Amino acid sequence: MQFGTNILVKEIAKFKKQYPNTNFELELGIPPKLLKKVSENQLHFAFVDNGDHFTEQYPVMLENIWSEQFILVGSKKYYNKNIKGDHSFKQIIECNFLSYVNHGPVLKMWFKHHFKKSPTQFKIGLVVENVHGIINGIQADLGLGVVPDYLVEPRIKEGSFIKINVKDKEFKNQLSLVQLPNKKTTLTEKIFLSTIRATLKQS
Repeated sequence: MQFGTNILVKEIAKFKKQYPNTNFELELGIPPKLLKKVSENQLHFAFVDNGDHFTEQYPVMLENIWSEQFILVGSKKYYNKNIKGDHSFKQIIECNFLSYVNHGPVLKMWFKHHFKKSPTQFKIGLVVENVHGIINGIQADLGLGVVPDYLVEPRIKEGSFIKINVKDKEFKNQLSLVQLPNKKTTLTEKIFLSTIRATLKQS
């Protein structure tokens, strides 16, 4: 949803200046919702994050086109009360978490990436589909959440948010373009998607 509102809307505006007779209908949602609609031919295409985690359930073609760094953060107050500098699996897993969906796939992927194992159980105190809802929940001391680093970097620098560092390479959130295999695309679609690819290569 963050990609849709921050990047796609701007790209659509630029595209319509060059091709004013084109019209768009932009739908925002979590990956399973968008993947289902693409697989049922209700959407021409979609952009989803962590698509490879979900695509086994849907007959779609996936193309990785961009990645962003995802980090686990908590408010200073929550961190000092519950983490206290101990970034071990045992310590972190006892915390409360905020998630985009109720079974916490992004949280599981973060743990798998850093600790080579996924938790079988963890406490999710808030489920909200929007990343800004997650950030607001973190700020309200509700627990830890996985978010794009660039959205919380100013809060980390000022000290109101604390990043949970683990000695490993950073967790990358992969953004993918998904379409139906062998689906014929219009010339307008091809031109628009090529401009998106070009924009993301420069970012």
